[in-house]
Amino acid sequence: MQLLGGIDENEFMDDVQDQAGIFEAVRLAQRESDRVYPLVRLFHPSLSLDQWQQFVNACMRGSSGVMVVRDTRDCIHAAFVYTIDARLARGPLLRITELMVGRLPGSLVNQAIMDAVEHLARSTGAEAIEISVPSALEYAVDPTWRGALIAAGFSARTTSMMRRLAPPPAAESIRYDIRR
Repeated sequence: MQLLGGIDENEFMDDVQDQAGIFEAVRLAQRESDRVYPLVRLFHPSLSLDQWQQFVNACMRGSSGVMVVRDTRDCIHAAFVYTIDARLARGPLLRITELMVGRLPGSLVNQAIMDAVEHLARSTGAEAIEISVPSALEYAVDPTWRGALIAAGFSARTTSMMRRLAPPPAAESIRYDIRR
């Protein structure tokens, strides 16, 4: 299966695996959307399985999708929606929304998410990454996760965190065709 920008899904999975081999980030297949539902319910208790599946189906169109971070036992620990947005005066923006992270001790899950986001941005030719942090009115944001975003170079912009990417060397430049 091809991800955005012509990247092979298996190649993407191999590249994003955590150093310790504990976590990997993969694009969610529509047929597996029910596996993420228990995590979704932690953050959106009133959302039905049918509503979640409709949302996933809508996210699978165009230049967007749902990524999950799972462990070697195939348990899902995090999920997020990504969209590649065209911008008038700059290159494409990778927008991360609906970030849902289960709480585990340590920072390996957070690092796996950051690695996946970074790799997704590079593979699609995004010029910047914006991560919308869940509103404190919806649920409490884990201070460890906010700290991980700041440590990774993101800065607060209302309820989102934004980081510009350094341009890749000319030989590694990737063009993303947004005319789908």
